[in-house]
Amino acid sequence: MRDPRNVADLVARLNHGTYDDASSDGLKPAQWSALRYFANANRFSKTASAFAQYQGITAGAASQTIGGLVKQRLLKRTCDTADKRRHHLTLTTKAERLAEADPIGSLVAAASTLEESQRDATALGLSKMLAHLVLKRGGAIFGFCDDCEYLRCERRSGRADNYRCAQAEQALTEQDLDKICINFEAGEASA
Repeated sequence: MRDPRNVADLVARLNHGTYDDASSDGLKPAQWSALRYFANANRFSKTASAFAQYQGITAGAASQTIGGLVKQRLLKRTCDTADKRRHHLTLTTKAERLAEADPIGSLVAAASTLEESQRDATALGLSKMLAHLVLKRGGAIFGFCDDCEYLRCERRSGRADNYRCAQAEQALTEQDLDKICINFEAGEASA
């Protein structure tokens, strides 16, 4: 299995197999990806332009997908308080309920059959493949705060009490740390 073409074919087959199960809800794979993205993005990344960068698609394609989800009342648009030209997108209650039927669940179930070391190796390999593709097209590498160069925390009594994003110059909550972020820059430990 050392041929990179075999690895690429397996990834493509997994992707196609995931969405074969999507049917009765009427959502397309791109719409599922958008719902999944906005469910997992932090507050800095819940914009149409960040979604476009994350998916590696044009702003027009992102806007079309998002517009359809807003029309179906699955995403809600709110104006940014600091910049009225920018809108943030969040899942509606209807979308949160629908997320339980996300077709990616079949892929999650398949991944759970792997031993932890196999999952770690697979995640590392797929992350490297994705980073190669994203960097080749000049895109942004999204990631999590725990691995980010911009994460700052003040420690009191042996634990972190205050988290900050040095890039956005904003305070972070513990929930922010578990969300994907467009401002991500790999820190030394994750490089």
